[in-house]
Amino acid sequence: MYFASYLQTATDLLKNYSGHPPFHQYLKNFFKQHKKYGSTDRKQIAQFCYAYYRVGKAMPNNFSAQRFAAGLWLTSTAKSLAVAYLQPLWPQPNNFSLQEKINFLQQNISFNGDEIFGFAQELSLSLNIQMFQQSHLIQPAMYLRIRPSKKEVVFKKLAALNWLYEYVEPNTIKLSSGYTIEQFFNIDEEVCIQDMSSQQVKICIQKAQQITTRAIQKVWDVCAASGGKSILVYDTLPSIQLTVSDIRQSIIQNLHARLNKAGIKKYNTFVLDVTHPSATLTSLYNTFDLVIADVPCSGSGTWSRTPEQLVFFNTEKIHTYAATQHKILQNILPTIKPDGYLLYCTCSVFKAENEDQIAWLQQQGLQLVHMQYLEGYSQQADTLFAALLQKSKIAFIPTTCSSGTKKTV
Repeated sequence: MYFASYLQTATDLLKNYSGHPPFHQYLKNFFKQHKKYGSTDRKQIAQFCYAYYRVGKAMPNNFSAQRFAAGLWLTSTAKSLAVAYLQPLWPQPNNFSLQEKINFLQQNISFNGDEIFGFAQELSLSLNIQMFQQSHLIQPAMYLRIRPSKKEVVFKKLAALNWLYEYVEPNTIKLSSGYTIEQFFNIDEEVCIQDMSSQQVKICIQKAQQITTRAIQKVWDVCAASGGKSILVYDTLPSIQLTVSDIRQSIIQNLHARLNKAGIKKYNTFVLDVTHPSATLTSLYNTFDLVIADVPCSGSGTWSRTPEQLVFFNTEKIHTYAATQHKILQNILPTIKPDGYLLYCTCSVFKAENEDQIAWLQQQGLQLVHMQYLEGYSQQADTLFAALLQKSKIAFIPTTCSSGTKKTV
C-alpha cells in the first residue's frame, strides 16, 4: 500500500516538473507545501524520483512503473522492497554487479544501457564512455578540502563524530552524502565543500607557478561565482593579489561573505559582464599573470548530481554555451600579461565546450601547457575539464584604427 502511494506521488511530481528550478529545490518546495509527508515518506518518494531520472535515455520517458522499477533496481545496493513490489519476478539487486544488472534489463525489458547519458556523439573521445554513463546510476559522494593548517582540528572532529570517511591525498575527505557538515565544521574556514575533481584544478595552478619565469602575483578569477576556485588559488598561492568578478551584484555579495569566512581579506572585486567589451576590460589589458576562466557551461560532467538533466537537456544548448564561452575568451585574452597564463575550466564533457575552445585559443597564438579531463566517474565525483595555456611574450598593445576599433600590434 505504501509503495503504491509513493509511486503515485512520484509520478505526479515528475509529470508536473518542467526542468526548472533544479529538481532538488522543486522537491524541497513540494514537501514544504505538503507537510503530511513524514521523513520516511519524503526519503522514499525522492528515491523513486531520482531512480526514474537516473535511467536517462535508456528507456522511454513515459512515467511507466517499469521505468521506476528499472531505476530502483539499478541504483539499489541492498534488498529492495520497492523493486519486489513493482517487479516481483525480478531477482534482488544485491546479487548482481552494476554491469550484470544492465545486462539483465537489456535481456528482459526494453532497456538500452548505451543510452543512459544519451549524448554520446557530443562527448570527448578521451573519456571512458561506458564508465561515464554508468556513473549516473550511482549517488555521488561528498568531498571536503581541508584548508591549510586545519588538518589537526578536522581529524579531531571526525574522530569525535565517528563518521565513516576516506582520506584522499592530499587534504581531501570523502564522505557519503547525508552528513550535516555545516553543523559540525566551520565551512570555508576549516574545510571547503568542494568536489574532488574541482580540487584537482590545483594541478594546473601549480604547473603555471613551476614553469613561469616570474612569480605569479596578479590573478583574476573572471567568473568567480561562489568563490571555490578563488579560495583554491589563494590556498595554493597565498601571496597573490587576487581579483574576483562576476555578472551580478548578488553573486559578489555572497562571494564577499564566503571570502571573509575563509580569512581572505585583501582582494579586488567588481561586477562585470565579460561577454561584452567594456571600458573596464580595456583598463585591464596586460594586467594579470594568471586569469582563471571557469566559464558558464552545460554542467554535463555533474549530471550524476542532477540526473533530471539526462531527460531535459537538448543539444542546442551546447552550441549556446559554446558561443558564450567564445565571447568570454575573446574579451579576456588581452588582460593577460605577455608570458602570462590562462586557466580554462568547465564542468562539461562536451568536445564543443572544451577541446574545440582550446583549438581556437591555440590559433590565437597561445601555447598549450597542460590539458586533461578530471575523470571522477570511478570515484563518485564529477568529471571536469581543465586546460592551462601560456600567452605569447609579444605584448597586446591596444591602438585605434581609422574606423575607431581596436587592433593588436
